[in-house]
Amino acid sequence: MQRIGEKDNAPKPFSGYPRVKPLSRSLHYKNSCPKPYGRNVGAGKHTPLNRSQKAIAQVDLTRYQQTIKTRFYSGLVTRHSMLNRFESSYTNNMVYPCTLTVSVNFYDNLAWCSSAPVTALKKRDPTAFGQAQQQIEKLREQAARGEIVLGYVDETGFSATPDNRYAWTKRGDVHAVDAVRLKRVNVMGCMLSTGQLITCCLQESVNSHWFHAYLMGIAKRVKQAYSVPLVLIVDNASIHRSKQMASWRKLLEKEYSTRLYFLPAYSPELNRIEMVWRQMKYHWRDFKVMTADQIEHWVGQVSKGFGTKYTFTF
Repeated sequence: MQRIGEKDNAPKPFSGYPRVKPLSRSLHYKNSCPKPYGRNVGAGKHTPLNRSQKAIAQVDLTRYQQTIKTRFYSGLVTRHSMLNRFESSYTNNMVYPCTLTVSVNFYDNLAWCSSAPVTALKKRDPTAFGQAQQQIEKLREQAARGEIVLGYVDETGFSATPDNRYAWTKRGDVHAVDAVRLKRVNVMGCMLSTGQLITCCLQESVNSHWFHAYLMGIAKRVKQAYSVPLVLIVDNASIHRSKQMASWRKLLEKEYSTRLYFLPAYSPELNRIEMVWRQMKYHWRDFKVMTADQIEHWVGQVSKGFGTKYTFTF
């Protein structure tokens, strides 16, 4: 049991490898050096490192940066083992104590104090993104002329507790919802250029088998109603690109004239059904706890009333 006033030394959960701060800034980071002394003693001042001490710190940071980065991703190194590694390294080599504190605090800030997510380091190909925009625009023109039916396909999930959102509340009241853990509902959805929203709810994980069965149902429905080719825009999720789906895609194209158009990486704004998910989570859903069965019923009501009761402008 932790006593009042004691510091909690338990390892903090790893939330993604953050963006690396420049060395010149980390060496003068607040509280990165011990108590000031020497010529720079004064309120709020810290003893800076000289050129040789900076060189020692730079060599050591370069040496351990890739190793620690890899182990952060796999979750094999905790905060304590990392600090012990630096302490033993600097103690054996008799490095200046101020450098030890700087190096330890640099990686401590690097691993636990930054809020930059892993996705901040990912970038999309602007050329591929521009080409996809042009190709999708041509598909929309074909759909407007009735030559094809265009669909936007994606998956999302709804939990029992609604997503947090902005709202007006009376002064003194707290805008909150009970934190209840119930079964999550996964939803596969397809928004067609004909104005329909076709959804399928599952109280289990979505895999390639479920995805293929869902696409087969959409393809049959479109073929019976319109008798024109169907083009479905999807992202590069693993269930869309699996080996099983590779053979099933050929079957869809052969029997139902249905083709999948894969978006370039990191381009969710090109899939219009993403906007539908946002509307459902932050605008159309009531701000209350819902069971899995209630969520399925509500998703079905949104699908039936899409375009009449539930509308929005792109």
